[in-house]
Amino acid sequence: MSAVQESAGDLKAALHNAHALLLQSPKLAAEQAREILRVMPKQPDAELVLASALRRTGDFDAARALLHPLRQQHPRSAPV
Repeated sequence: MSAVQESAGDLKAALHNAHALLLQSPKLAAEQAREILRVMPKQPDAELVLASALRRTGDFDAARALLHPLRQQHPRSAPV
């Protein structure tokens, strides 16, 4: 397996984990998303998970601040 394939698999696993945490522990989901963003800044799926986690913890302003530019960058994305 190449390094690119391995990192893509790691990203997919990390995003899956973050999504799974959203319902049961949004704070942990936010931590997971932030860790992804530390390694891959501006990764749109991680930004979306972070915004969702922030919304679920009641930090609506921070969630909105993440979603606004994300929506502008990806205007045809259904999840955004």
